[in-house]
Amino acid sequence: MSDCYPGKLQTWSFDHKGGTKSYHITQVRMASGNSAVFYRYGKKDAPGQASVDLFVGEDDAIADFSPNKAVDKKIRDKEAGGYQQVAFKHHDFESMAKLKALIGPIALPVFIRACGHAFAHLDSEYEQAAPTTVSDPYVNEKANEASAKRHRDAQARTDMARMIAEQKAEDEAKQLAEMRARNSNWGKF
Repeated sequence: MSDCYPGKLQTWSFDHKGGTKSYHITQVRMASGNSAVFYRYGKKDAPGQASVDLFVGEDDAIADFSPNKAVDKKIRDKEAGGYQQVAFKHHDFESMAKLKALIGPIALPVFIRACGHAFAHLDSEYEQAAPTTVSDPYVNEKANEASAKRHRDAQARTDMARMIAEQKAEDEAKQLAEMRARNSNWGKF
């Protein structure tokens, strides 16, 4: 096991007041002093996009695991932009596997694709998989379930929109037929 463990993880979750967007800040600090702050954002309940800031040593990192300047600034920006904090989590972990489990099945594939190099920064013994793949079957299964749910939800919204449009067209056709029936001069001019 690498000398960078144990590690600490904090996650802040924000939802936009409009109810359609979410923003997540995940801060990871290793015993070695290296740390990373992952940002994940996008539509609510979707994997979205991700980015990462890396910090080396105690000077850049978090003193006593209180949020560093980057996290404080991002939290202030999000709250000023109409986001409300809806959750905060704090965990200790002893291995990269535990860290990945804490990050979760929806966020992990996004982090590996967009920020996979950050895991090697946190644990020098970590071997990064191909950037577009996640080898953990649990993660793939959960990501596929989430993707299938989003597809079903989108299909239901499409079906509902189609039904509303068809009903509107029928109502307009009935209204036009009634106007023609009431006006014997309809279309003669």
